[in-house]
Amino acid sequence: MPCDIACYDEQQLPAIGTVTIEHEGHRFVLPMERMSLCLLVSQHPKCILAYHLSHRSRVSSADFLETFNNLLTPWSPREFKSLPDLAYKEGSGLPNGLIPGFLEGLRIALIRLDNDLTHYADAILVYLRELLGAAIEFGKVGRWLTRYAVEQVFAALQKEISRLPSTTGSGPADRHVHDPVGNAVKWNVSFEELSELVEVIVANFNGAPRRELYGATPIEALRREWAGRHAEGSAIPGYLPTLAEHIPLPVGICKVTIRGSEKKGVPPYIELDHAKYTSDLLHCAWHLIGTPMIALLQRDHRLIQIRYRNGSSFGPVNVTGHWSHSFHDRPTRQEIVRLHKQRTIQYAGSDDPIEVFKAHKMEQMRAHANRNPGKVVRGSNKVLSTLSGGTPIGPISSAPAAPVAPAHAPDTTDLWTSTRLAAQESLK
Repeated sequence: MPCDIACYDEQQLPAIGTVTIEHEGHRFVLPMERMSLCLLVSQHPKCILAYHLSHRSRVSSADFLETFNNLLTPWSPREFKSLPDLAYKEGSGLPNGLIPGFLEGLRIALIRLDNDLTHYADAILVYLRELLGAAIEFGKVGRWLTRYAVEQVFAALQKEISRLPSTTGSGPADRHVHDPVGNAVKWNVSFEELSELVEVIVANFNGAPRRELYGATPIEALRREWAGRHAEGSAIPGYLPTLAEHIPLPVGICKVTIRGSEKKGVPPYIELDHAKYTSDLLHCAWHLIGTPMIALLQRDHRLIQIRYRNGSSFGPVNVTGHWSHSFHDRPTRQEIVRLHKQRTIQYAGSDDPIEVFKAHKMEQMRAHANRNPGKVVRGSNKVLSTLSGGTPIGPISSAPAAPVAPAHAPDTTDLWTSTRLAAQESLK
């Protein structure tokens, strides 16, 4: 049946993008490392179900889950700000935004992955399999034909993106390639422009007539299939209505243990990456001390979701202390801890480590841009989300942002006082 089998793969974009940095009154353009395009393509009909543009220098299981998060999030046409002349072709887009009832009737039975993605954490794959009810199949070494649908889509996108002046071409022997990094800086091919261009190319692919569909577009083919399915129902059950309530999907999964000491008066908490997490609910759950849990990590590492080992949800917990001031992801915190141990950066207990880290990286990038204009800073991509404050990457300024409190920071003093008063009233 349509969309029973989906193929997933990742490839680096054949182009270099840039990001604009504003630091101490100076403005400079910094070339980024090559980004990766992650695609989820249905095998029949050949249609792009979802995509994710990863700015990480090396893709990870987080990108895999981000792609599925985009599948479960209804698509809507994008407003092009960097390239106002861009436009979708008529009938182009993604099926989860154009076809009524698509997500309600969608059920992927088999997900085919490339063999070189077997390094993805088993916990991630098991979680996704339980969530979507799909089997996961890794292809044989050197046998890309099992995922021919996604490979053919990459080939079509390569032709379009290779027209940019900052293209890296199809390989070292491509005669159209000439100083892609220098051209990216010269013509200021920004990340926003690249992301808008990828959006239009992906949407227009779904709206282009296909020979194997007898002249129909992938969107038209799926709309015909879903018209009957939406009206008459389907033997294949759709996703649970509550599934959309749990997005975004986690970017990582790890095991944690509830710590604390009732004897010493230490309320229950979770320790992860040199920080403590707690909530109003966990703060009073003395009986859970020593209980192993599953932590579902989010893009914003200030918040994690906690589940019991049997899969039932406990709820969110927030980070405490100075890590709660500013947005940051897990790799950024690990990098900050590493630099702090090396005494490369210093911060006191009341300081915001993220702002100290941002100032350090800004100065490092400015020095690199002055010494090596037109050269890529290795490892810079993984901190761009933190430098931009978690928003879509645009011009990045070194001006410190206003402190942002956690989504639900527990006030332990008031909580303990109210609990004691409630206990006294109950005794009366």
